[in-house]
Amino acid sequence: ETDLHGSTKYFLKLVPTTYVSARGAAVESNQFSVTEYFSPPALGSELVSLPGVYFIYDVSPVAVTLKEKRRSIGHLLSRLCAVVGGTFAITGMLSQMVSAVLARDALREAR
Repeated sequence: ETDLHGSTKYFLKLVPTTYVSARGAAVESNQFSVTEYFSPPALGSELVSLPGVYFIYDVSPVAVTLKEKRRSIGHLLSRLCAVVGGTFAITGMLSQMVSAVLARDALREAR
């Protein structure tokens, strides 16, 4: 059986936010989060909580500005070269490790 009596508290946190696109268009908005807390009545003690719903707002005094930036094609090519170079480096290290293990095993079998 579910006890529906008690008090429910909702904590709402709001953060003013401005989104600025790469073309310069700005949109004013808010980010928010909600947390719910339910407390059943404290029966059997002197203090008995009454049923209720409470909304507690917390508006942030700090605003957030998100700016979209476009990167150049040179930046894309630079990152692509870094990924390809890293892949070759890791492949080379793995190849050397496998070759060393195989060479060690071949020496053990030769004895």
